[in-house]
Amino acid sequence: MPDPFQSSFDAPPPTDDAAESLLYVQRAKQGDTQAVNGFLLRYRERLLRSVRVRLAEYPRVQARCEPEDVVQETLHVAMRKLADFEYRGKGSVMGWLRRIALHQISDLVDRYASKKRDAAREVPLDARPAGADGTAVAFQLPADDTSPDGRVSRQELIALVDAAVAQLGADQRAVILLRDYEGESWDAIAEELGRSVRAAQELHSRAKVRLARGLRPRLRGE
Repeated sequence: MPDPFQSSFDAPPPTDDAAESLLYVQRAKQGDTQAVNGFLLRYRERLLRSVRVRLAEYPRVQARCEPEDVVQETLHVAMRKLADFEYRGKGSVMGWLRRIALHQISDLVDRYASKKRDAAREVPLDARPAGADGTAVAFQLPADDTSPDGRVSRQELIALVDAAVAQLGADQRAVILLRDYEGESWDAIAEELGRSVRAAQELHSRAKVRLARGLRPRLRGE
């Protein structure tokens, strides 16, 4: 049986190519909304899964907000700010999108914690800002019902994997998110976690073992 965790991903995170990233930054400055939209869409599923797991840390927010809403808002912010994006090596784009998404989640946490909702903040997250040509910009996630092991659909597998990751301890969850969902380099992960590269890699290995043990019984319906 293939590794159910790896099977839940189509491929490694998109490669952050410097020339390509800079090209789209230039197009953003020129107002090429369609090209920028296509560029950001490549990261949408990874971002959606990352947000879904991260929202699980905040049950009150998770109960009131769909991950898709956070992703939509994140991508709209990214589109508006892509001209200011600075490429800093592999993982730059996902790292940048993650930071925007975390800001969105932090705003939601503050909003629900304070219970101070004025009319201005009651604007739904799925309100669609207009593109450069005045038309609404929508980011759509294509449906995919491919079954990786013949027993569950790909979307069912993704849901099982994401739920299992969300139940990991904080450090193990963080290293899985940073490495497998967001494609960060080991150097960046080590810095983020305050560990050596070797310690981060060992943490990642333990997390993968725990995930495999937890996922296989679920996939067998036990």
